[in-house]
Amino acid sequence: MRDVRIDRRLFLRGVGGATAGLAAATALSACGTGTSRSASTGTGGKDSKSVVVRDSGGSFGAALQKAIYTPFTRETGIGV
Repeated sequence: MRDVRIDRRLFLRGVGGATAGLAAATALSACGTGTSRSASTGTGGKDSKSVVVRDSGGSFGAALQKAIYTPFTRETGIGV
């Protein structure tokens, strides 16, 4: 049997590569295809005048509503 020695640099490079691959796979799987959302909600299409945004709610959600969502709706006519 061959004596395989892994030095610190090789170990860190392998762990870093595995971590980067796992992070990329997680990020890409979160993107999805986008086909299930419009099909399941029935609101997709050219005549849709609303945008769905997910926030955490509470005081932070209220601040987002006041600072971003309401002005956006006022300027564009697209509901948030």
